[in-house]
Amino acid sequence: MNTCRLWIDSHVHIYPIFSLNTSLDSAIHAFKRETSQYNASNFSNNKIKNIYVLCLNECEKEKAHYRISQLPQNMTSHSAHWIISKLSFGLFMAKKGADEIYLYLGRQRVSKEGIELLTLGNSKINSGDLNLTLGELIKRYSNAIPVLPWGFGKWIGMRGKIVSDCISDPELNKDLWVGDSRTRPKLWFYVPQFNMAFNKGVPRFAGSDPLPLKDQEKQICLFGNMFELHNSAELRIESADHMTGLIKSFRMSAGLQGRKYHQFGRPSGLIHSLCNQIKLRQSK
Repeated sequence: MNTCRLWIDSHVHIYPIFSLNTSLDSAIHAFKRETSQYNASNFSNNKIKNIYVLCLNECEKEKAHYRISQLPQNMTSHSAHWIISKLSFGLFMAKKGADEIYLYLGRQRVSKEGIELLTLGNSKINSGDLNLTLGELIKRYSNAIPVLPWGFGKWIGMRGKIVSDCISDPELNKDLWVGDSRTRPKLWFYVPQFNMAFNKGVPRFAGSDPLPLKDQEKQICLFGNMFELHNSAELRIESADHMTGLIKSFRMSAGLQGRKYHQFGRPSGLIHSLCNQIKLRQSK
């Protein structure tokens, strides 16, 4: 059976202080290391095709999507830097030598309750988003991949109840994912919304979620998921809609069970996470 593997970091930011080349170098290094470790531990075929994907969720004032669109478009096989080509609106290919990474554009939106929602595959700016409740926001972007990302202290109290209500709502959770983050300390192992999501059949999407701090681009792709796709050895993803459809169809299949759905990496240590939160607040 022909197989390929889709390796995805679902929550990436390219902040203005980040070097795009360093970010992509860190990403391909992490992806290839995880691929090698997975192959070794599962006695897997090294010839299986691996596809690497960064989900770039732009925040307000981030301008990462614009920076990507301004990079060189002429493909050269021996460039010391990454060369970017546009495949469609919302999907780019980054190449450096034989290495390839898909850049799948999305946006980090905020509901009127102050709760974040990632919309993978839909990067358009809509000024009316801030007037919508979280439930309304999920419905608006149900044609994309809506992901509720865990945030430090953001899923507790009243906001935590709103998140829980959306996960429990069958009209909302049929398209929804919950997002785990490398910024979550590994000792913070109990998140009630994750347990609720599991019981409701809402899958978890892992992402590195780098912070706007120096050297955080080196955290990219240290946390994510691998989807195993059968009968797809020659798969080429041509558009953002194609990527969105692929992820949706995988969710609807039995693919979220066992080895076909693998989480790689792990959350940060407690001290490291707390230090980064302090640095983040001091930088504001």
